[in-house]
Amino acid sequence: LPRNVVVQEWIEHDYSPSLQCLITPDGDVRQLSTTVQILDGNHHIGNRCPSELPDWVLKGMEWRAYLVARALAERGFWGICGVDFLVRDSDRTVLANEVNARIPAPWYPWNASRRLLGDPVAFRMKSVALRTGTTIAEVEKAMRPLLFDRKRRTGFVPFCFVPEHGFVYGVTYAPTPEQLDGLTPAVDARLRELAT
Repeated sequence: LPRNVVVQEWIEHDYSPSLQCLITPDGDVRQLSTTVQILDGNHHIGNRCPSELPDWVLKGMEWRAYLVARALAERGFWGICGVDFLVRDSDRTVLANEVNARIPAPWYPWNASRRLLGDPVAFRMKSVALRTGTTIAEVEKAMRPLLFDRKRRTGFVPFCFVPEHGFVYGVTYAPTPEQLDGLTPAVDARLRELAT
């Protein structure tokens, strides 16, 4: 193999959650949120929050993320970071497999709902391929009945839009995970119309 290639062993797992935390300038570590990553094969296409993970998974994530964050703090890092995990239910394996020493994508919708509404609400963020050249006006028109309503704390928000590549990252918010589950199929159906 070339010297500049990294080869990683494949680890069988059932799902891949993520924990976001804040490392303060004085080295304190605060957990912000946990999400479950949405994967298309091995390709990350989004996150869902709250994670609704079993306690044994959350506890395993928390102490591992804390150790990672403390090690980063000792090296002078401070700010938002995320730690991704691999979880296998059969033998209760929780492995930290990636450290994102930067603001991870799920922090943006989590923090936006916290700042706008006073506390974080359930969300699903997901990237979607659109027809190349799709305009934001077309996205808004297609999604209009489902766009975010602040009073209801529910709806879709185009989060990152790159028309020349036919790409939108969308966030769907709802007050509860159950309401989120009820709303996302309608959001996905309207986005699929923009992809064809």
